[in-house]
Amino acid sequence: MADGNMAEGNIGEGNMGKDNWLEAELRAQLRPVSAPAGLWTKIQSPGAVRRADSGPTRLLWPVIAVLMLLASVDLLWEFSKARGGLRQTTQPNPAELAALAASPEACDLYSSDPARLQKWVKSRSGIEIELPAHSSAVRITGARVATVRGTMVASLKFEAANDRSERGTVLVWKSGKSPVSRHGASMGVFGSKGASLEMVSWSQGENVFAAVAAEGASAREACLLCHPEGTHGI
Repeated sequence: MADGNMAEGNIGEGNMGKDNWLEAELRAQLRPVSAPAGLWTKIQSPGAVRRADSGPTRLLWPVIAVLMLLASVDLLWEFSKARGGLRQTTQPNPAELAALAASPEACDLYSSDPARLQKWVKSRSGIEIELPAHSSAVRITGARVATVRGTMVASLKFEAANDRSERGTVLVWKSGKSPVSRHGASMGVFGSKGASLEMVSWSQGENVFAAVAAEGASAREACLLCHPEGTHGI
């Protein structure tokens, strides 16, 4: 029995030795380690890290803003050019002018005073028309302002001084282009009811003129409304 107890004691001491060795090994492997010197500072102030990281992004914002501004300016430039092209395509055509000249609403203002009609037309449409104070061939009778597809058009009614039955209309609108001085040839057009009309067109300054007269009357006489006698060139 004594020998048995001694054997058990030796086994127990062996197991304790193994346990002590394992515990020592674990303590060695799991011992505390020293952290980097700056880690605690970063933990205490995380905002500093975020600010440092966001630095390059902040520098990009002014560049992005400038690029957006340049893109907006380019877009506005293209839009203005497109509007300019649209204005040129909305000029009245001969059929519209003939219909306007034949409109039953003859005049908004009846007057034979050129100065009064000039002032009235400019106040209503912004169109400046130079009318001679007197013409022995043509007498002006009144004016009207209308809009044709967004373009303001002034209508001046006239009649021949020696024959009041010969009547016509001078239509004036802004060309939207650089000032020019040009005369155009006469052309035949048809009114709203199929009546044959004569039309003469010309440009002077920033304005375009079209004189429309019924068959039997001469639209060329209307040129004397804006040109001195003998120099209208048509």
